[in-house]
Amino acid sequence: MTHDRLRLEELLTEAENAAPVDSIDVIAADLRRRFGATAVSFMFLDLVGQQMVRMIRGDGGRQSERIHLRGSVYDQALRTQELTLAPDDRLGQRVLAPVTNRGDAIGLLELTLPRFDEEVLEQISQAAHALAYIVVTDRRFTDLYLWGQRTTPVSLAAEIQNQLLPSSSSCEAAQFVLAGALVPADTIGGDASRGARRASRSLAEQAGATHQALLDHGRQSLATGQLLRVSLDGTGARLVNAGHPWPLRLRDGKVREVPLRIDPPFGFPFPVDFQVQDLDLRAGDRLVFYTDGMRERQAASLDLPGLIQDTADQHPRELVRTLTGAVIDACHGHLQDDASVLCLDWRGPSRQGRRTHAGADTAGPRVRPLPRRAARGRPGRPGRW
Repeated sequence: MTHDRLRLEELLTEAENAAPVDSIDVIAADLRRRFGATAVSFMFLDLVGQQMVRMIRGDGGRQSERIHLRGSVYDQALRTQELTLAPDDRLGQRVLAPVTNRGDAIGLLELTLPRFDEEVLEQISQAAHALAYIVVTDRRFTDLYLWGQRTTPVSLAAEIQNQLLPSSSSCEAAQFVLAGALVPADTIGGDASRGARRASRSLAEQAGATHQALLDHGRQSLATGQLLRVSLDGTGARLVNAGHPWPLRLRDGKVREVPLRIDPPFGFPFPVDFQVQDLDLRAGDRLVFYTDGMRERQAASLDLPGLIQDTADQHPRELVRTLTGAVIDACHGHLQDDASVLCLDWRGPSRQGRRTHAGADTAGPRVRPLPRRAARGRPGRPGRW
């Protein structure tokens, strides 16, 4: 184990010494050198969570290849967060390793091995975990990763909106798991600021600042919204509801709306005193917050409670992917209004550390072999990264 730890430290040092745009190549070269790996690829999950984007280094620089997730071997690996073995008659054994950091599924490491054993798979799992940290660190310094995640053209308004969002779509800790997604409309309306939260102001003050920002700059527009604060020590959860759809809560196997007092939306042209109300939140609850874009027009037929029920045993990021995929299908890829969804699994206060689905803090890699008929999805070709 000491040798493995030293090798991991060497990898991280080599990646840091490389240019940000080249640091992921360090992992590829290491896997080729140590295990004779061929067809090494790194694949991003796109911004909407419906496609994988394989990074390809060629003579003309980096290019990308898009792969639809639904029903593919890559979808299986992402959902299970386990090393997945898929047969490849031409080149050997294909291995897919999740590249995940704090529950944020960044993508997959794909490689083909001529031979392997449990120790090799463990080291591949560690390499994928190291790659997650490299990507999270280096995406501050290069546009490569943002470029790789984009599968549709982005307007100026959408570009600004995207920069307001958190850089990770999921976060996992001992007390909670959180995942969210935004499917942008064909035209972008805009968003309010998060400065009040970063200034440690109360929920009521944050709501007031957002309201005032719309009055000052919103050109008489209105925006519904909710502000939620959960104490990690379990002492309570509090919420402001500015005219927003009621969240859905999965508790004891049943999905129900959470009734809330309703304040006027942000930007309402009269004095507003936003109410901070207690939210009943218990260990084991799953809360799903969503915007009206998940219910409007063609999306109105979606059975959100049924989809939440059907995905009760899945990670929040998979529920989010399921819901956003459903709204994209319902609207045939063209939304009239932004559709956002946020899923919170509340585990309750805990002194225990979390255990990731994939990475060095697990007791060895979990491996899921696939039968030949299930190994759908195109394998990478030699020389890819």
